[in-house]
Amino acid sequence: MLLLARYRFGQASKEDVIDKTRDLLKLYPNTYLQHSTLLKGDSHETLA
Repeated sequence: MLLLARYRFGQASKEDVIDKTRDLLKLYPNTYLQHSTLLKGDSHETLA
């Protein structure tokens, strides 16, 4: 939650949030999040 607060105030990057999310997904797998555009990107986004 601290990282999200830091991101909200511009003190952490989107990449920091994505990296932490990926770390948490290793401990707590979630198919929905693992296939989200945040982590995988889509045709209009580059992968983070």
